[in-house]
Amino acid sequence: MKTSYLVVKEGSSSGRKYPLKDGFFIGRELQNDLVVQDQRASRRHAKIEFRKDGIYLVDQQSANKTYVNGSTISEKKLERGDIIRIATFLFSYVEEDESTRPKAAESQVLMLNQMKEMTSFQEVRSVKGHSIDDLVKMSKDPQSDRVANILLSLFDVSKKLNTIYDIDELLSGIFDVIFKTLPSAERGFIMLPDADGKMVERFVKSRKGSTAIHASSTVIDRTTQKREAILSTNTLDDEDLKCGASIISENIRSVLCVPMLRTTENSEEMLGLIYLDTTRLDVPFDKIDLSILTAVAGQAAVAIKNAQLVDEVKHSTELRTSLQRYLSPSVVEQVISRQIKIGLGGEIVPGSVLFADLDGFTTIAESMEPDPLVKMLNRYFNRMVELIFENQGTVDKFGGDSVLSVWGAPRQMPDYAFLACKAAIEMQNALFELNLTESWKHFLMSGTGITTGKFLAGNLGSEQRMEYTIIGHTVNLAQRLETLAPSNTILINDETLEAIGKPVATITFQPIMLKGVSKPISIHSLRGYCESTDPFRAILMIPVLIEGGGASCRGRLLCYYTDRETRHFVNVMCEGDIGPHDEFIIRPNILETNVLGPLHGTLADVDTGVIISFGAQKGRVFRLDMEKCDPATLRFISCTERLNTSVNLETLKEYGRKLLQG
Repeated sequence: MKTSYLVVKEGSSSGRKYPLKDGFFIGRELQNDLVVQDQRASRRHAKIEFRKDGIYLVDQQSANKTYVNGSTISEKKLERGDIIRIATFLFSYVEEDESTRPKAAESQVLMLNQMKEMTSFQEVRSVKGHSIDDLVKMSKDPQSDRVANILLSLFDVSKKLNTIYDIDELLSGIFDVIFKTLPSAERGFIMLPDADGKMVERFVKSRKGSTAIHASSTVIDRTTQKREAILSTNTLDDEDLKCGASIISENIRSVLCVPMLRTTENSEEMLGLIYLDTTRLDVPFDKIDLSILTAVAGQAAVAIKNAQLVDEVKHSTELRTSLQRYLSPSVVEQVISRQIKIGLGGEIVPGSVLFADLDGFTTIAESMEPDPLVKMLNRYFNRMVELIFENQGTVDKFGGDSVLSVWGAPRQMPDYAFLACKAAIEMQNALFELNLTESWKHFLMSGTGITTGKFLAGNLGSEQRMEYTIIGHTVNLAQRLETLAPSNTILINDETLEAIGKPVATITFQPIMLKGVSKPISIHSLRGYCESTDPFRAILMIPVLIEGGGASCRGRLLCYYTDRETRHFVNVMCEGDIGPHDEFIIRPNILETNVLGPLHGTLADVDTGVIISFGAQKGRVFRLDMEKCDPATLRFISCTERLNTSVNLETLKEYGRKLLQG
């Protein structure tokens, strides 16, 4: 006949046997058959039950659980050799023949003071001044061949690690070194700080194949907060560890944890930590292992920092290349330096939106070969983007022959409406100039819509592919205004006009209803703005007809200004060379109104003006000393009087096309 026992596994009572019976209770109360005097044990922690099919250990809903072979149980049929943990005590289950049955134990009570004195970590050291130096000292011992060989291995490893710049590959390489030089280590992981500085597991490895590790938070917190290397040769003898949930549940017997520090003359940066543990008591970690891991951690810190720097340079280069497609250079640098944050998601911001589109481009594209068409579009877009960036705007997207840009996102600015309008005027004038300087088959013209209001701006999409964009009513309305805008016209809404903050030259249409808008809105044609008042200078975008010497050509009125002597001048760009004449008549040629009369001028002398030609290409820019001007026109180009018109905006674009074709 066989008798069953619980045998104490560790401590001063190791080997002591306790015979079992049906209804044998284990717990903290003195009424139990086996009293475990440990506050971590419940009053009635577990019970032995003899059943027909065997002997069972049944947990009594204890607070800190009952463990068999490292796993929590509610009940379990005991088998020879099972290891049972209750609180901090370990027992093995054994069965012996009746003939070898020992005498009953003198006391069924386990006293904590019978166990040897506990400590709080067997070795805690600062990483500073140790690692490699410790190993060098150990290697001088005649019996330390292991350390000497490891030093040579670490030297080769450091050279190899410093040539790996992929973080994941690097961490895998670090663990290859660890498992090679520390045969006691059964498993472990490397933690790196996340974006918020919190340590998170980045790489996990186990000799047994499993990658689920529940490490001691006590060890991790101590290493992280105090930046100290920690060794526990026997967790059951460590007061801080023996009752830890992970120590008990994972059956951990020995632990190593070392911070990865990069130390410079003036600073110390914690790049992460390395954690190792083992369930074996026969080959626990020792001080040599601690020094080895500290040395590896030091080499790893340097390699990880190098990899991070390479990754940052690579990411910065890729980010700069990507951002330069739609952000101005100054904003790009602010994003790179994290002064402006662009992440997944968006926010509602105030700003201005500009939508520009080439008029009649579908017909133009049908008449051109693909190669010259693409070259023409690229030249056009390059110049438009330059002007958008010069005016602190952001290019949201291109669509065929159109461009959508925004002011107020991602960088907020107080004068977004003015900058958008200034850019629009410069873009219209620049397109006229491109037609003169480029040998294009077609004369390109565009319409522009600008709206001001609130919209959603941000990176939309997925983590794999994001696109910075803007959405909302303000954006949709800008596109609607562009579809209404005739060639050589900039249409703006009321909010834009009010937010410009400078005197402007505008022509206001009758309020109209637009699809998707609940009430009529007022729309204005923008033709210029006052740049300065002393001396006066207005920047204009007014199509004109230029007459001189019996010839005429199309042109653009670019600027009206005065000098200190109150002389009046205009800058004019003309499509063709109409001859060396001194006197010119400039007639405004805009579709919105016919109330603007001509202005007369003579070619400015060399003291006040310079003729700027385009070399071998047609066209030139010249300055006229303005001798007389229609009063309405003078008030308009002086930005002192805004005009109203009864022209139907909804039919104006088609009317303009017919005039051009005729």
